[in-house]
Amino acid sequence: MGDRHRIAPREPAQARAREQEIHFLSPVVCMCATMYRIDLAHLCWCLENLAAGTPVNVIEVDEETARWSLVALERMLEVN
Repeated sequence: MGDRHRIAPREPAQARAREQEIHFLSPVVCMCATMYRIDLAHLCWCLENLAAGTPVNVIEVDEETARWSLVALERMLEVN
């Protein structure tokens, strides 16, 4: 399983119990200031603005990137 530096250490014992290994996606552990700000308070703020019809932090990409990003997101959210 690959994961971000801030997320991976949450459950190492549980991952070992499931015979899973956790590896950082980057060979260099670098704290990205933007990714580090993602917490429940900021997620809630973003979702509340989205529900109110005033999306914040909008990122626009080309159609191909959007399509494959959606595929990746759907795979991450898939429950097995």
